[in-house]
Amino acid sequence: MIIRRAVPEDVSVLHKMLIDMYNRIEVPASPLSERKVLDVIKSAMETGIVIVAEVEGRISGPLRGMTNCNWRLGGSGRGGGGGWGGGRRGGGLS
Repeated sequence: MIIRRAVPEDVSVLHKMLIDMYNRIEVPASPLSERKVLDVIKSAMETGIVIVAEVEGRISGPLRGMTNCNWRLGGSGRGGGGGWGGGRRGGGLS
């Protein structure tokens, strides 16, 4: 397994993975905007760090990281709590 930073060529694979994950949600969820998913991936790559795990030349999963300059406990800081959804302040995929 190789862990590496995602590159622009990975966007379509990450997009498909996130759409597939969303389609397997077993609880009621808001309708998904595929365009917004793409925008979130690209934004995460530009403003944070997206790490992928690669096994035998195929991406097996993504991990998104972001900076947070707010050191107060309980503060949402820039971008909120990480993850693809963007934390408490919105910015999700729907």
